[in-house]
Amino acid sequence: MPGRNWYRAGALVCLSALSSCVHSRQAAAPKIAPPARQVSTAELSGQVARQYQAVSDFKATVLLSATLGQLNGSPVKRYPAIRGYLLFRKPTDLRLIGLQPPFGNRLVDLVSNGHQFRLSLPSKKRFVIGQDDVKALSSNQLENIRPLHLQQALLPQPVDPATETATLENPGQRAGYTLLVMRNSPSQDRRPARTLWIEGATSRVARELIFDDAGKILTDARYSQWLEDDGVIFPRHIEIDRPREAYRLVIQIQKIEINHGLSNEMFELEQPPGAQLEVLSDPGAPPQHVSPLR
Repeated sequence: MPGRNWYRAGALVCLSALSSCVHSRQAAAPKIAPPARQVSTAELSGQVARQYQAVSDFKATVLLSATLGQLNGSPVKRYPAIRGYLLFRKPTDLRLIGLQPPFGNRLVDLVSNGHQFRLSLPSKKRFVIGQDDVKALSSNQLENIRPLHLQQALLPQPVDPATETATLENPGQRAGYTLLVMRNSPSQDRRPARTLWIEGATSRVARELIFDDAGKILTDARYSQWLEDDGVIFPRHIEIDRPREAYRLVIQIQKIEINHGLSNEMFELEQPPGAQLEVLSDPGAPPQHVSPLR
């Protein structure tokens, strides 16, 4: 399938976004600061919501590294870190630009609107379009890396009272708090939507697990180095594990501008002259219609 060849070139590029081995990890609580005082579920949920709502957009200079883990017996592959830019605007606009050392030529340019992505690989003269999420895994592991995974993990989202119910745990032997978020269901068989481990001293999220409808882990995200920029507290270090697709992304933010406003043009990407168009579909799925992002 022509669209699949892009990932062998492109994922080596976008995959140049992570470094550290991907392996299955137990959902053990991270080491976090002990609580300064007892808080209620409502207080803690409110703090998570305030941290999320404080950011409407950002533009960051980042170092990206990636690791492709074992899937169907394939060996672990680590990719060196690359420098680039990450742009995000709520609710789902995302742009990732990777630069090739040492001269900073554009190696990869990725734009996503939360449903469809466009990827330009200038050195390969390829322009790839695909869906933001993948339902059926491809035998080519690089094809399973999608922008939606990154977009969902950039910041922990607040509890949605219409669809979720949160409860707070704080075992005496464990530092910090554990916020359990369950999916609302008419039956009593409720299943977890997310679990957040939160520092007691700062009420900042240290780790978040996101589950699928069957209760299996989709995303294991870790946040650290929370610093203030433009009056907003934001994590400078983000690690994203996707056990199902067996890969790991690491984002180290070097510089960030928050809530400065990002225009529509910053999230537009057209097919360059001379670039070959490729459409990437899920295995067994019918060919998708190529539509404009806006």
